[in-house]
Amino acid sequence: MLSAGDTFHLVGGGHPWFILTDPDDNGEAVCVNITDVDNIVDGTTILSPGFVDCVTKKSCVYYGEARVFDLAKIEDAIKKGQAEQHESCDVAKLQKLRNGLLASEFTKKGMKDRCREEWGG
Repeated sequence: MLSAGDTFHLVGGGHPWFILTDPDDNGEAVCVNITDVDNIVDGTTILSPGFVDCVTKKSCVYYGEARVFDLAKIEDAIKKGQAEQHESCDVAKLQKLRNGLLASEFTKKGMKDRCREEWGG
């Protein structure tokens, strides 16, 4: 089962996604994607190549596009070859991403509230 710290991307394009919360009772979790730093919209969290295996160039986390995904659907897409799972974040890297979500002016209030509730802050 996918959980906080895991990463994936949809096959055929798109940016890598990081899962920031464990799945709730409905199997849903908050996820954020990254984009090339040249397309920078949100400079809160900048990632260097090698942060995890799917970060191949200097990138930024796009907190304004944080979304809730049904992780069972993502797992099904992985099994069908429609998505790929990548290296998971360790605790320190996951915390860096989470801190950025709470600090970013681009994160929607509802996402911040949902995450604060889960993380106890």
